[in-house]
Amino acid sequence: MLRDTQAYLQACLRAYWQGDSLPDLTDLDDPVGLARLAVEQGVGALLYRALKAVPPSEVPNQIRSVLRSCYLAAIARAALQVREVQRLQQAFAMAGVPVLFYKGVVLGQLAYGDPALRPATDIDILVMPEAFKSAESVLLALGYRRDVPHQGLVRRVYLCFQREHPYRTPDQMLMVDLHLSVAPWRFAPVQPMSSLWTDAMPVPMGSQRVWTLAPEVLLPLLCLHSAKHQWRSLKWMNDIAALLRAFPELDWERLWSWARQWQSVRMLRLGLKLAHEGLGVPLAPSVLRSMGYDQKVERLARRVWEGLYRPAVWQPFWQRFIFHLQSREHLTARWRYVLLSSLFYAVRPILGIRH
Repeated sequence: MLRDTQAYLQACLRAYWQGDSLPDLTDLDDPVGLARLAVEQGVGALLYRALKAVPPSEVPNQIRSVLRSCYLAAIARAALQVREVQRLQQAFAMAGVPVLFYKGVVLGQLAYGDPALRPATDIDILVMPEAFKSAESVLLALGYRRDVPHQGLVRRVYLCFQREHPYRTPDQMLMVDLHLSVAPWRFAPVQPMSSLWTDAMPVPMGSQRVWTLAPEVLLPLLCLHSAKHQWRSLKWMNDIAALLRAFPELDWERLWSWARQWQSVRMLRLGLKLAHEGLGVPLAPSVLRSMGYDQKVERLARRVWEGLYRPAVWQPFWQRFIFHLQSREHLTARWRYVLLSSLFYAVRPILGIRH
């Protein structure tokens, strides 16, 4: 029965991204299970939006009820985060600290056209390393507190490995991740950040505009981030689908160039394959030729689908380690990951890093 529910959910998402009619849900054995699975996978609000185009008589009340609650909660959460993004943007601008907002509700607005369709637990902000202290001062002045209470040398080592730092409001309602790079140290080489600002683009958030990454930068970055987490949520595949639909005229040469800089070409191929074959997102023949055939990508895609609805698959450390290792196409990148991961796991207990 679970496999039937999974197949229904995937079929619904495929139909949504292809602009087709959604499959008949009246014969579904476990309608509540479908709705709950969609919520667990981060696509509850998106499925509810898709079902609004279906006559009410063709949607079981149990599905509509569960998804409506999810959608209303997503609207409230997104509204809170959008207001906070506006407040943060104003504060950073007044302090003269250049920042870029990405993922979360900003990605929801940019790619989906609605922040509520892309659930997020935090607000991700990129800042140049030399401006990190100034950016942190802005957050602390706004009432945020450090979520990792390290000091001195331990704090510097933590930032070196993680390349980010989390902050929370005292009521725990809002969380900000301040990023010094696009990924932790062991996942991608540190690149100069200034070029990210050169290609940045504005996105409207309510009555304001905030700056975010260009789609040619964002797409490989999303694939890198998702590969880091073994693509364990349908939400991340839908991010790729939404971005491809929102920006059909991407500069693919520049996009592949960014992936090469981050040693994440195979991760990009995997993300495109999952969106193309799993969600039915069309890709131009030139893009498919650029992807080529990679046997390890085929194997990684099978592992993703095997583990998508079975979190226990990824609990063993060695399963995650092998996935990350095989996600890198060059021997030097693999050795880099092995060496830095060995060092990372040696100091992880001292730094209090949970993932």
